Amino acid sequence: MGQLTLPAKILLAYLGLFLVSVVTSTDYIREYSTNSSLSPVPPYAAHEVDFENAGNGTSRKEKLLNIFTIVKFPNDACWTGDALRSGVCYTSRECRERGGTPSGACATGFGVCCIFARTCGQSTKENCTYFTSPREARYVGNVGPVMNCQLQVYKGGWDVCQLRLDFLHFDLGPPDPWSGQCNKDAFLVTGSAYSPPVICGKNTGQHMYIDLGGHNYGPITLTVTTSGYHKDPGWDIKITQVRCCDRAPDGCLQYHYGVSGVIKSFNFDGWDQHLANQWYSICVRMEAGFCAIKYEECDPEKGTFRISRDDKKSQTDGECLNPKKAGSSDHILIPCGTTDGNKIQAGKKKGVPCANRFCGTSFCSIDKKAKSPCPVESHTKPFTLRVCFDDDEYSKKETENVGFCLRYTQLPCSSHK
Repeated sequence: MGQLTLPAKILLAYLGLFLVSVVTSTDYIREYSTNSSLSPVPPYAAHEVDFENAGNGTSRKEKLLNIFTIVKFPNDACWTGDALRSGVCYTSRECRERGGTPSGACATGFGVCCIFARTCGQSTKENCTYFTSPREARYVGNVGPVMNCQLQVYKGGWDVCQLRLDFLHFDLGPPDPWSGQCNKDAFLVTGSAYSPPVICGKNTGQHMYIDLGGHNYGPITLTVTTSGYHKDPGWDIKITQVRCCDRAPDGCLQYHYGVSGVIKSFNFDGWDQHLANQWYSICVRMEAGFCAIKYEECDPEKGTFRISRDDKKSQTDGECLNPKKAGSSDHILIPCGTTDGNKIQAGKKKGVPCANRFCGTSFCSIDKKAKSPCPVESHTKPFTLRVCFDDDEYSKKETENVGFCLRYTQLPCSSHK
């Protein structure tokens, strides 16, 4: 083989330097995705390898570029080996620079599944961030506030309108046994367009949607306070940045999907007492082909509906607003709830109108004498349930009021013509 001429040697050296440059720079070249919290990247051109057409009328520059392939991939959600953890697909370098932890591969091996975990005193703008309790959140005795843990969350992009908070684990101290207020341990959200209620107790499996407002780029602050009353408080909250095109309807603190599911008041699984000062709406997306919704108690034998009363009776409408009879004005509101789908439903009286407010210790829409629960249907759209718990839980008639656990089932349009 003959020796290379000087121009050939210069060309090979140039190709080697260019190859190194392309390979190292691919960590930063990828398609922009609306799931990403980054601004769009510069419009680099991706070239596939094309040996057959090399030299067929193409310039020297085109021949040089066409022998390289630039790998591009979107920053989509990805799954790790942990069933409770998902991440975002980034290059390994980006994951490190953003403060994430790589966990497995994605994009057919060109990226890593990056997990973002934050705790007290930190901030994030990353989609799919986990806000976790620190190790020092442990029992210290009744010595006043033990922890005031805050995380600041910034919008990751102009097209983000909401945050969804999923409580993968949520175990704080109970509310005050007399007032129902979260005055020992508490979780609160500030800086949003609408402030959700303060919660405490046990809320694993619950969720919230936080409205950011169209032009709000300031931080949303998530705060957990612990007093030392609860021996082992802890939380693990997944924070998802929701694009405006995927947002929950306005005014919905909770938004459920699917033909059937379960909805609960906060702290239902906790300390045998619902929380005070809870005013929010629970919404259910109406699925295609379904025109009505039915609610039933989760387990009547265990008393899974108990609001404002200490006797075994259902209460509706005006009875729920009469403190002398109901103990307080706590209730849930289901628009025009009936037992048979008609606005004038069957009952002990001739022609009982549909009910809107429900309280007592038996879930039914017929009348206050009903001691057995019954299904409650609503044909009002959209499907919403409003929680109305006041700040007065001192009444003797409100003892052991656990709140509610209801199963919902959407009803096909064909069955209600």
